[in-house]
Amino acid sequence: MANSKMKLISKILCLSLILVMASGILCACNTNKRHAVLYDNVGEYINSQFMAENLTFKGNGNIAENKCFIIRTQKEFDKIFTGFYKDIDFNKQMVLLKAIGFCTTAHKFKLFNIIIEDKKLTAEYYYVDCKDGEDCASAPYIRYVALVINKMDISEFDFVH
Repeated sequence: MANSKMKLISKILCLSLILVMASGILCACNTNKRHAVLYDNVGEYINSQFMAENLTFKGNGNIAENKCFIIRTQKEFDKIFTGFYKDIDFNKQMVLLKAIGFCTTAHKFKLFNIIIEDKKLTAEYYYVDCKDGEDCASAPYIRYVALVINKMDISEFDFVH
């Protein structure tokens, strides 16, 4: 009887060890999103002078251009941001910033996927708490979205829904 209890305990311990190892392997495989953090509404942290200098409008002035900025150094970061709460190690990380025009703050953005092809990074996002078919459009509003990501050699990027 004692021998059968020991076998049962051994089997349980082995199974537990296998489960722990398997979960560690699965977590290690999903590193892409772990090293990219999306901040979906950082307009309050954008330097007003930078905003004024880099925001242009098309046509009748109601639709802003969706400008993209790749920020690789602390100096570039300090020219654009004031009071952004995220500590960024620019030796290992960079920031991708996009001004999205004609948008509302009613919906939160969540990072879905990152695609890198030919030195172009595409960050796919989705809206949280949206009704099917509901769009982002509202009164003219410029929303800034930032992605803090591991440093890489890209020359352009985009955020897409």
